[in-house]
Amino acid sequence: MLISGGLVIPPRPGETAEPFLPDI
Repeated sequence: MLISGGLVIPPRPGETAEPFLPDI
């Protein structure tokens, strides 16, 4: 799952889910 701004967003179809640091 993607972490954006502290929000957990499920990956889109065909998209690779890679954890990354939220932009603060």
